[in-house]
Amino acid sequence: MAPPTVVRPTNRPANARPNVARLVAVRRGSQLPPPWLRDALHRAPAHTPALAWLTSVASTWAYADANTFTNTMKICLGPDTQTTTIAAQNCGILIDTQAYFLRNEPLGLGMLVFRGTQFGKSIIDIFTDLAVAPVEFMPGRTKAMVHGGFYRGIACTWHEILHLLDRNRDVKHFLIAGHSLGGALAVLATAMLFSDLDRELDTTEGVSEIARNALNPDQKNVQIGNALWDRFRGLYTFGQPMVGDRRFAELCADFEHCTFRHVYRNDWVPRVPPWSTGNFRHFGIQLVARRDGWQAGGRISHASTAASGLVAMAAFVANQFPLARRWLRFPYSLADHIPQNYVNVSKRGERHAPALFP
Repeated sequence: MAPPTVVRPTNRPANARPNVARLVAVRRGSQLPPPWLRDALHRAPAHTPALAWLTSVASTWAYADANTFTNTMKICLGPDTQTTTIAAQNCGILIDTQAYFLRNEPLGLGMLVFRGTQFGKSIIDIFTDLAVAPVEFMPGRTKAMVHGGFYRGIACTWHEILHLLDRNRDVKHFLIAGHSLGGALAVLATAMLFSDLDRELDTTEGVSEIARNALNPDQKNVQIGNALWDRFRGLYTFGQPMVGDRRFAELCADFEHCTFRHVYRNDWVPRVPPWSTGNFRHFGIQLVARRDGWQAGGRISHASTAASGLVAMAAFVANQFPLARRWLRFPYSLADHIPQNYVNVSKRGERHAPALFP
């Protein structure tokens, strides 16, 4: 005779969804937000494996819809995590920009994370990447040249980003992150906030009022940048392409020490735009993948022509076959650009990070 079924009383409605973050915390016997992440924020702006893990997860899940992104970050940080979506799309001028602002009250954390190129869902992102022709950064003053498609992508959302940061300038810790195209937009956003350019624009005679205020309404770039500078814990990018020329890199010297560019193996994207399209260059601290996580240093080759992209695509196809993976070697690969690669390496560097999801 089967034992009687024991029905345990519960106050939960029958159709209620479980609290995913609390459930994960109980299963791991851990505390959310993790204390080791709190310690990492206090050690920043030095590069830390914990922040590399957190920003790589955020940059990966920035490709998802707002609900999925929020739920994933709650698993990482706990239920007291809120997100706001920033988006702009205009097919006529090849713009499809999306970002999330994340805020976690227990950590006092604010994070601005940009979505990268969405292959298969929107062809606009691909045209944004291909619109390499350089334009002047903050026109009228700098003579620094940046990737035209990237710059239009950040410019169309900048007023909304400033408004959002203005309402969240009381955070204790502030991070900016992104993968691929998202990393390039993150670089430009950081430059708009923290370069000395805005102070120069506001004090230089002969600069038209339009040029001065086009991307700096009411001097908010300066005001908000000053408010967040002491709380800025780093710019973390993953598989980020080059954004600008030497002059642009010089404008970014103030935050070069806390700019962390992560490059996985033969990822093709950090090696473009090719030098045949302009004088693009990287800046900041480069970190390359190792068995035990990320290691500063290493050199990557600069792709010479757009034809290198065909090699990268061939490497992606070859990577799907065991024999090809074993015997064929390619200098560039799109398979190495997949954001999960960056999460996996970041997990190896942070021993507290969950072994599985996310």
